[in-house]
Amino acid sequence: MNMKPVKRKDNILIGIYRSSTVTAVTALAVVVLLEIFMLAYSFYDSELFGAYIHTYRQFYIVLLCFALAYMVLILYVNKDMEHRFRILNIANPIAAVFFFAWSLGITWFDAVKGGLADSSVFMTFSLLVMLCVSMVPGVYAVIVIPADLIMLFITVLICRSAGPVINLFIFFIFQIVLGISFNRLKERLVVRFFEERDRAKRDIMTGFLNRRAYTEAMDKLNAEGIEKDFLYLSIDLNDLKTTNDSLGHEAGDRLICGAAECMNQAFGAKGQLYRIGGDEFAVLMQAEEAELKAMLAAYLKAMKEWSEKTGIELTTSCGWVKAADYPDKTADELAVLADEKMYETKARFYRETGRDRRAQRYGQG
Repeated sequence: MNMKPVKRKDNILIGIYRSSTVTAVTALAVVVLLEIFMLAYSFYDSELFGAYIHTYRQFYIVLLCFALAYMVLILYVNKDMEHRFRILNIANPIAAVFFFAWSLGITWFDAVKGGLADSSVFMTFSLLVMLCVSMVPGVYAVIVIPADLIMLFITVLICRSAGPVINLFIFFIFQIVLGISFNRLKERLVVRFFEERDRAKRDIMTGFLNRRAYTEAMDKLNAEGIEKDFLYLSIDLNDLKTTNDSLGHEAGDRLICGAAECMNQAFGAKGQLYRIGGDEFAVLMQAEEAELKAMLAAYLKAMKEWSEKTGIELTTSCGWVKAADYPDKTADELAVLADEKMYETKARFYRETGRDRRAQRYGQG
């Protein structure tokens, strides 16, 4: 399981792709069935297709193979969307171009060989792209507008009357507006979903992921397994009770937020940060030991600078373990080991400073 934070934009794309999977597969299944029917019908009534029956069959076979392959790709990617969704960022526009090119190709063939430009196939595939190929509105417009212009050119070239051209022009405008609006609607729905989900899994004070999110992440790690470079970092504030008693709980809250700010500076780009208790934090990440030591040094520097700036002493106790040193341990077991090391560091802090450890006994820092 990759512990590197996923960018918000990527999360939105993941949500759009995941929510569109059923619609996309259903639309592609309809295409597959339709092409199978057309192939079968070409054998049942070959005279309908005339001398170009083999060319039409090639059109149907190409589309059938592509639709099946694309359906398999969507189902495959959906099994591990977080890791593979970038494939769809490339595959979806390519698929859209293919669908439009195919429909334009067969329409052009009809026009050149049969003398009739039937736009129904192109219109059908325009709606198909809208349903089964998720793209950001800008990319959708870049692909659709040239396809519409080519289709309009084919129609004007063959049809001399204004009626079909006007009807097609109206459809093109409708298609572009509807397609862009449809993609934006999906994006907005996913954004709203993530906002509501984030609120339920975010700690209000620090902005970190909360205990609920932490439990879900640990359960997933226990179920899926952990990589050798997985690191668990346990962090707890030192002597928080003294700050609360001497300066008030507002200062204590400021201390917690300050610690979170320093953790975010040092570890935020590499791992997932959680506030799992009052002044208890956990960082889950994948990194080499040398990287961790550099991040810890940056963390200590950040705390020192924060203390000098605010005039409030900020220190924490840290304990960390790497999965490579304990290959048979689960994520929960690594957490216990990291906590033990953190408490050893905390005990050393109180021993060296000579401060009262009663606060620790009550779990307050």
